[in-house]
Amino acid sequence: TMILPLLEDAVNGRSFIDPDIESRVQEVRRKDENAPMDILEPNEQAVAKMVAQGLSNKQIAARMGFRDKRTISRINGQIYTAWGLNETTTDEKVARTRVAIILNAGQFIHWNEEGIPHILNQQGDWIPWG
Repeated sequence: TMILPLLEDAVNGRSFIDPDIESRVQEVRRKDENAPMDILEPNEQAVAKMVAQGLSNKQIAARMGFRDKRTISRINGQIYTAWGLNETTTDEKVARTRVAIILNAGQFIHWNEEGIPHILNQQGDWIPWG
């Protein structure tokens, strides 16, 4: 008799998990979704950290043992894509600066067309940052 209401809830898209547990799961999921470094591959993480320290592609390539700085340019492009920077940034210097800002903030930041930064609030809405 307990199973039928649970099945009805599941079919209707409702959760049968305790509401307190459900809200905690959602909170953890939001935090995980808002952790920029977690979605990068190890090489991308290393490059992002060095970009944030102000190193050039040539310097990063030398530290990582690559002969060609174009390898770092390609990895930068992967970081920009993963973090949504390629959609809003056409200038490489601006993109590199935004990588440093995101890394130091420890959360995703989206810049609108006017260049105003936005972050995700607890409800998952983009709000102006700062």
